[in-house]
Amino acid sequence: MRKFYKEFALKKVLECGGAEYLEKIKVGKVVYLNDLDEEKFKDFSKQVGVSIDKKGKKIIGVIPEEEGTLIKDFLDMGWDKLFCAIISQNDDSKTLENRFKVAIYIAKGL
Repeated sequence: MRKFYKEFALKKVLECGGAEYLEKIKVGKVVYLNDLDEEKFKDFSKQVGVSIDKKGKKIIGVIPEEEGTLIKDFLDMGWDKLFCAIISQNDDSKTLENRFKVAIYIAKGL
């Protein structure tokens, strides 16, 4: 089971290379929350990356720093299984910076 926590708009989609995966990003698709590679994403080190793969190699964007601080703290402690994330919006009528939203859920009964 899981409990809805919050919905976030993904930012820095172009900078993260998310445009490369546009065809794979569908509403309802499970995505993963990751710490970002400090060398590749050094300007985003305090943000939470959202990827389409479990290993965090295919980053599609980031949760804004001010919004994802709590999630980042849990990821830093190694509690990555605490959260489940799902694409909740892919609106191709909007710009890339406003196109995607991710719904975050907290797993219950770990």
